[in-house]
Amino acid sequence: MLPQELIDLLATYTHIPEHPELTFLIRPARLAARDDPALKSSLGASTAFWTAFGSVWSDHARLLAEGDSTAAEPVATLAAFLASLIAGSPDAQSNAMTLVEPHLRAVLVTTSSFMNLADEAFLGATRACCQALANLVTDNDAVASAYFPICLALTGKDDIVIRLLDSSDPAILLAVLVFLLNSTFGSAERSTLLAASPSGVKVLDRVLSHAATRFDGEAEQAFVDEEFASDVFGVIYAIVRQLIIHSAFPAAFAAQAASGGGFDTVNSQLMLLKFLDGYLHSLSTGSEAPAGLTDFLLATLDALSSGVQTTGKAMDERDAATCSALVLVLHCLSSVGLSSDAGRARSVECTETTVGLLAWTDAINKEQRASSEAVAWVEPEALGQLKRSCVRLLGIVCFDQKDAQDRIRECGGLTLLLGMCQIDDTNLTLREHAMFAIRNILHGNETNQALVAGMKAQYLVGPQGQIQDLPPALR
Repeated sequence: MLPQELIDLLATYTHIPEHPELTFLIRPARLAARDDPALKSSLGASTAFWTAFGSVWSDHARLLAEGDSTAAEPVATLAAFLASLIAGSPDAQSNAMTLVEPHLRAVLVTTSSFMNLADEAFLGATRACCQALANLVTDNDAVASAYFPICLALTGKDDIVIRLLDSSDPAILLAVLVFLLNSTFGSAERSTLLAASPSGVKVLDRVLSHAATRFDGEAEQAFVDEEFASDVFGVIYAIVRQLIIHSAFPAAFAAQAASGGGFDTVNSQLMLLKFLDGYLHSLSTGSEAPAGLTDFLLATLDALSSGVQTTGKAMDERDAATCSALVLVLHCLSSVGLSSDAGRARSVECTETTVGLLAWTDAINKEQRASSEAVAWVEPEALGQLKRSCVRLLGIVCFDQKDAQDRIRECGGLTLLLGMCQIDDTNLTLREHAMFAIRNILHGNETNQALVAGMKAQYLVGPQGQIQDLPPALR
């Protein structure tokens, strides 16, 4: 089929009311363009074709908006043809952006209503339109730069991204996520727009909620191999990775907090930290963390640590979320320290805060053991994980770094760590982490070695904090 023949057919079709005929009209042209790159290129660059094509789109968008559900099937045909034409074709993407996109968006406004998203009659059309939306910005920086701000500026019923993210259909959700990924890919400006603009914050919060429901189904190694059990989760991780790479992650984290309704740490922030932990864990040895990320982690550690240790504040579910966030930040800093010597040197600044957290967990245990007269105190897993993460980070940071070794000793960290070298039935790996940390703190540091050498065992502390006599071997 020649381009002019198709243009004439489309121009004629705008005056034909029988919708099903469109499928038979478009199909030969779609198959021909798929198999003939020259034909696809010719159609992509033809303003006359896109004008006629846009006119057909306009008619069907209007019919759908007027409540004619029979227009859904031909719209699915139009969208499939559009997605095929614009895939990998900058000319076609530019023409589609000008002459078809307004009608594509109008269709999605109609099909993404609460009722229509649940209506099988609109499912095929919505899926095909979402795929076309994703293809519109793929590998086209000019179109993505022009169109992404437009999408984020939409409000109310016109906010198709937010509406489509409410879909329970995996194909629709995946296509919308690919649109967001392709819109932000390779661009610091657009990544920051998603991270920090008012509408971007809402979109990202909705995206992260989808990730949270799928996180438990993913293995830790998946971040290293980039092979995820859920395609949806994998695309969301790719979106967050754009924020990390383009230094928009700190802004995203702060913006989610601002919309958190007064909680110190909100679920969307926890999900962001889980993705950051996975990203940093996947870095190969010798790799540097993106610019500004270590500063962000150090500042976040200080802020969260201060919040959870507020004097006189009763602990509640907010503190549980903050403790989870602290564990993730500690893991991230451990990964930074393990990735390179420069990262470990930069992480020295966390030593005082980390020792302070460790002392806080130890104080809670002592306080609870003293007050639990009738029932034996069992350390909560969250508290044990926080303690273990602090000890692990200290062991990494002080490796071959005298400054860190001295700082830990001066703020009482060495004494704390020595007290954790006994077997703890509720925190089985804590002893190993503590012994590793002590080894690194003492290595090459005569002052620390002398401090330990001058210590003398006086008594044993039982599992519930009770003082016991030393065994004969230690007397």
